[in-house]
Amino acid sequence: MLMKNISAVIALAVVFSSCNPSKPLEAVTENGNSPAVAGEESATMVVNSLFDLPLVNVTGDTVFIAKDKKLVFVNFWATWCGPCIKEMPSMQRMMEQLGDDMGYYYLSYEDAGKVRGFAEKAAIGLPLYSYNDMLLPAKYRTDFLPYTIILQGDVVVYERTGATEWDQGEEFEKIAALLGSTR
Repeated sequence: MLMKNISAVIALAVVFSSCNPSKPLEAVTENGNSPAVAGEESATMVVNSLFDLPLVNVTGDTVFIAKDKKLVFVNFWATWCGPCIKEMPSMQRMMEQLGDDMGYYYLSYEDAGKVRGFAEKAAIGLPLYSYNDMLLPAKYRTDFLPYTIILQGDVVVYERTGATEWDQGEEFEKIAALLGSTR
C-alpha cells in the first residue's frame, strides 16, 4: 500500500511539473556555450523591452519583434512541453483567421538548433524563434509554459498561462476584439 501511494505521488509530481522547469530557464548555443543565443550579445546586455530582445529564427538569422504592428502575439513555449505542442495547430489556424494585422512570435529559450529541428520534424508553419533567457526582461519571466501575452506597444493587454484552443471560443473572441479595437 505504501509503495502504491508513493508511486501515485511521483506520477502526480511528474504530470504537474511537466511544463514547470525546476531550474531557471537557460539558453545554450549550438556549440554548447551560454548565454548568447544570437551570437554577439552578452549576459550583461540590458534589455528593457521585448522589442529589444534578439531572436534567432529557424534559418539562423537574428531578428527583433517588429514594432509596426498594432498588436503583437507572443507565446513562450518549449520543445519538451506537451501542452505547448498540443496548442500549436490551433495557433496556426488562429493566425490564418486573424491575418497579418497582428505580429506573431513563438519564443523558446532553447537552443536555436533544437527549435529548428523541432520545426522541421513537426512541419509547423508558425514563426518559431529562440532567445537567450538571460536577456529576457524580468516582467516577462514565468515558471509555467505555455505562457502567452499580447502587446500593444510595450503594454501587455492580454495574458494567459496554459494551453487553449486559440482559433475558437472565448480566447479567440477576446483576441479578435482586441484586434478589432485597434483597426
